[in-house]
Amino acid sequence: MEKKHKVYIIHGVLGGAYEYVKMRKALEKKGYEASIFSYKSRKERILDVGENLYNHIKKEHHLQISFITHSLGGLVLRAMLKHSLNDTNFPNIHRIVMIAPPNQGTIAGNYMYKHAFFRFLIGVNLRDVKNDEDSLARKLPLIFSAEVGTIAGIRGNKYGYNPFIGEDNDGEIRLEETKLGTEKDFATVKSSHITILQKARTIALTTNFLKTGKF
Repeated sequence: MEKKHKVYIIHGVLGGAYEYVKMRKALEKKGYEASIFSYKSRKERILDVGENLYNHIKKEHHLQISFITHSLGGLVLRAMLKHSLNDTNFPNIHRIVMIAPPNQGTIAGNYMYKHAFFRFLIGVNLRDVKNDEDSLARKLPLIFSAEVGTIAGIRGNKYGYNPFIGEDNDGEIRLEETKLGTEKDFATVKSSHITILQKARTIALTTNFLKTGKF
């Protein structure tokens, strides 16, 4: 693995480095340099975080980069594309693994946004993961020049972990809501949204995609 190749990990709502101990150890064993890109998910808006990510990467001067995202982190990465796509000096994005991303917006987001408790708990970005036409999740770029692999959490039945949002789901995001429609490969892990990062299958799928471009 080239020293100039770095993997950026972008957490989701209320996430942080504590979630990625197992993932980072697995990446280190494979020879990857990896770091967490942290942000205040309850207070900082996705578009602003995406711009901050862009500027952060530019300062590090790597030749080639890859990404692992969880949940809202997938939208942060897509927000970054608004700046990087037209920058010919931006590092080459090699591969991306999106874990449980709300790429199409979510029905759960529609429900939670109606309630003050969830708006307080999730913060300023809750409205952006709704699935209506004004949702930021539906407006951000969907096409990457890099190879993308998407991993969705499922329960393996028609009800999922949350029977109120329909179809198989991880408790927060339905299977179909995770899809970009342009990914190179797609896989599922039997897990809830919160625990999916700790699953051995998730970690194995992620490291394999970074290495080979397929799950």
